[in-house]
Amino acid sequence: MNAIQQTLLTLRSQQRCALIPFIMGGDPDLETSARLIEALADAGAEMIEVGVPFSDPIADGPFNQAAAERALAAGASLSALLDMLTRLKRRRPDLPPLILFSYANPLLQLGFEQLCARAVEAGIAGLLGVDLPSEEAQPYQALARQAGLGWVGLGWVGLVAPTTAPERLPAIISSASGCLYYIARAGFTGVQQQLSQSLADELRQLKARTDRPVIVGFGVSTPEQVASLAPQADGVVVGSALVQCVASASQNGENPVEKLRLKYMRLRYGLIKNF
Repeated sequence: MNAIQQTLLTLRSQQRCALIPFIMGGDPDLETSARLIEALADAGAEMIEVGVPFSDPIADGPFNQAAAERALAAGASLSALLDMLTRLKRRRPDLPPLILFSYANPLLQLGFEQLCARAVEAGIAGLLGVDLPSEEAQPYQALARQAGLGWVGLGWVGLVAPTTAPERLPAIISSASGCLYYIARAGFTGVQQQLSQSLADELRQLKARTDRPVIVGFGVSTPEQVASLAPQADGVVVGSALVQCVASASQNGENPVEKLRLKYMRLRYGLIKNF
């Protein structure tokens, strides 16, 4: 059992839901990203999603796209991000599991075998390949297993969307060694005022088909939304709202680390209060 599954199943046994923050790696710079991860860990995050900045995203809304552009302009890359995470892991071996959120291009450009070795060293617990369908991911999953990554806890996160055809679900479920990630809305990431009224039922139907942990994200931004999804999910991801918080603080001369910590704590308090 990898670190993602172990964490989520432990929380499930305690009738708790993980609140999973997302930040864009390298925004506003790599060293600040390291401090943001530490602050989220200290604030109680059970796992943290770290985005790999990419110039041509297809699933990112305006906040995450702008964050990726800032990170790339500041010199961030997948290789530099892995180096930073490796240094951070050596300094903070107590960090929660990290999920690397990336498009296929940076992963394959680095070289998947090299990626696997460096991901283990950096303390990465799971890979989320946003634009890599489960059918095309199988050779890379096999390489990860051959590298012994199952033993050290590298898990593959399977993406399921509202538009996923029912006949594809068994293959996606069986290929996900870490957890299943349900996309809360069709389209791209972002802050939305209201969640789909059918989302809770969609999550219940997915969980009825598998024992694997299920996390949900894309468009979740408020404490009330997090609390409404928690009973149906093992983890809820909040991204754009936190990315926006970092950007606003950096642009206004405020401390982005402290602003992010407070924002995450408000979300967490709302989850505990309303769940």
